[in-house]
Amino acid sequence: MFALSEALSQVGFSTVPARTVEEAEFLLDELGLVADMLLVNPGLREARAAGRRLRKRNPALKIVPLSRYKESRRQRAQRSG
Repeated sequence: MFALSEALSQVGFSTVPARTVEEAEFLLDELGLVADMLLVNPGLREARAAGRRLRKRNPALKIVPLSRYKESRRQRAQRSG
């Protein structure tokens, strides 16, 4: 997650990395920022509620779901031969 934040920063984005939805909202409030884009793990139930709360602040907020792809043992075995 923080690697993504660093990569986005290197290409000109300002980022506020957080480990939880609550931490993200706290940091935005503390810094007095309005988010333009929210990158979320779609598996987090609280991500949708946070998106709704943040959209009240900024109706143009873009919400981008991110997920990790994890190969199963079977997929790895098939790929390697």
